[in-house]
Parts: sequence; structure tokens; C-alpha cells
Amino acid sequence: PGCTEVSAAREASGKRATAVGSLRPDIVLYHEEDPRANSISAIVRHDLSLRPDVLLIMGTSLTTDGVKFLVKDFAKVVHERAGKVVFMNLTEPSKSTWENVINYWVEWDCDAWVRDLMGR
Repeated sequence: PGCTEVSAAREASGKRATAVGSLRPDIVLYHEEDPRANSISAIVRHDLSLRPDVLLIMGTSLTTDGVKFLVKDFAKVVHERAGKVVFMNLTEPSKSTWENVINYWVEWDCDAWVRDLMGR
């Protein structure tokens, strides 16, 4: 009912009505720009400037373009320091895409790993 009232008030003031009954999740869909891109970019630049020597990748399938670029950028910096890149997932990463990027694949569910770690 509140959505219907807001929509009616918008129409009464000459604005377009809003959709009632449609929800949009607070996620970034494929081929959309993240509204927080500027903040994320600044954080990534800062983190890269710290020159990490280990990259642990969890909670992603490595299939979206943004994640691919991010992981490859971090991996490059890590490898420049002779560091290691570890990918934890139940699915093995594609060798054709990730062979020279990921040093180790750990076949494990990342939620189970975190629970195990917290239990230690």
C-alpha cells in the first residue's frame, strides 16, 4: 500500500509513476556499471600499492569480467613479489584462462573452510 501511495503522489505532482510490485535487488547485474565503481577503484589502487605477496580468492566463480580483471591485476602484483595466488572453490578454474595466474587450487567449499578455521 505504501508503494501505491508513493506512486500516486508522484503522478499527482506530474512525475512518472513508479512500478508497484517490482523489486530490484541491491546487486550489480551483468553488463551494468557498479554504482560504487569510484570507491572500489580507489580501494583497489590503495591495496595494490601495498604490494601484497599472497592472494587468496574465495567466494567467486571467476566468470564475471570485473572479477577476472581484478584478480589478474592483483595476481600480477603478487607474482612480481614472487608471491602465490590461491583459489578456493569446489570447481577447478579453467586452465586456459587461469594457468599462469593461479598457483594453487584448493578444492574446498569456502564456507566450510571458514567454519573450520573459526573452530580452530
